[in-house]
Amino acid sequence: MKPLLVLALLATSLTFSARAAMPPPVDLRCDGQTNPIGTGPAPRLTWRIDSPDGPTEPQGWQVLAADSLAKLSEDQGTLWDSGKVAPGRQPGTRYKGSPLAAGSRVFWKARWWGTGKDPSPWSHHAVWEVAPIQPADWHGAQWIDDGLKNPDKDEAFYKPDPAPLMRREFHIEKPIGRARLHLAGLGLCRPSLNGALLDDHVFDPPWTNFDKRILFRTHDVTEQLADGANCLGIELGNGWYNPLPLRMWGRRNLREALPVGRPRVIACLVIDHPDGEKTIVPSGPEWRTTPGSVLRTSIYLGEVRDARWEP
Repeated sequence: MKPLLVLALLATSLTFSARAAMPPPVDLRCDGQTNPIGTGPAPRLTWRIDSPDGPTEPQGWQVLAADSLAKLSEDQGTLWDSGKVAPGRQPGTRYKGSPLAAGSRVFWKARWWGTGKDPSPWSHHAVWEVAPIQPADWHGAQWIDDGLKNPDKDEAFYKPDPAPLMRREFHIEKPIGRARLHLAGLGLCRPSLNGALLDDHVFDPPWTNFDKRILFRTHDVTEQLADGANCLGIELGNGWYNPLPLRMWGRRNLREALPVGRPRVIACLVIDHPDGEKTIVPSGPEWRTTPGSVLRTSIYLGEVRDARWEP
């Protein structure tokens, strides 16, 4: 074999060895979550590099984001191509591509550079979905409660006050592509669909200053929906929004220190059909309510349940 050919084969072998030693990024996350279905319009994208040679310091990275998996597989960053970017002080990057509307699905992947000129292989793809961003994204959903008023006297708060159950029946007459339930409560709220609870988050939503921020959760309910008749249910609890008038440190009334009111909820079910149309089921006056079996509920004192009131 001629010397020049041997050198060429050796150089090619070294190049492939160097690329093989650069593993693709793993553990792709969006705002700290794996493939979330409810993020803001500019989430933070992060990943890890598991190098067999131990800790490594990347010299650059690139992110591609596309509106379909097919385009991403062809290395088309239809929503965002970051190009080669020098690493910053924080890991990952914020999405800086085309504006995203509520409900958008974004497929993305990443690669990195070491000390050589060639990048690593691309990572496996990940995906995120954009949550409702503006009030209009809730499609006219309204805050609803049981229509009752809180007592005027402190001692009356300790009498039975059943936690309300709320429901809305609806029909689906077309095939279902995907379905998302967006839900926020003042107080606590537990959603169910066709009689089955959607999760075990009994203290949703977490506490915030309700005058400034109210957290909501997005549920994937595609598999729980049925052709034809369906029923969406919600059980409300007092949580931090309707606390008992307990005196903290013997003097401070919780109800005078926090934003308070009757437990209420806002919900919006968005069903996407394969033909591009949507079915929207928002909370509003069409919903029905009835007292539930939880006669009293308190963050500090627990709850009293009467099973005879179970529907």
